[in-house]
Amino acid sequence: MSRLNKVLFGLLFGSLLPALFGSLFLYVLQERTGMAFGSVFSQVMGSSQMLFKWFIISVTPNLLLMFVAYKKELWRMCSGLISATLIYFIVAIILM
Repeated sequence: MSRLNKVLFGLLFGSLLPALFGSLFLYVLQERTGMAFGSVFSQVMGSSQMLFKWFIISVTPNLLLMFVAYKKELWRMCSGLISATLIYFIVAIILM
């Protein structure tokens, strides 16, 4: 476990998890509506209410991983996760 206790791993996981879960959310939304992926993406980006839901779903895995890192006392990884989540928050606020 001490191998994962690096800020770089926290930044890496914190950057990849929101992208993966955000893409998964868009894929599920596309499957349910039957629309093309590009039109679903433009519809989510155009609606602030949908963008907020997409943002919350994307950040949730980061918060869960941060909780696990905190409980395992992986402090450096936790700080990397916090940094990546803050960067994600700033980008989301600029997009809104």
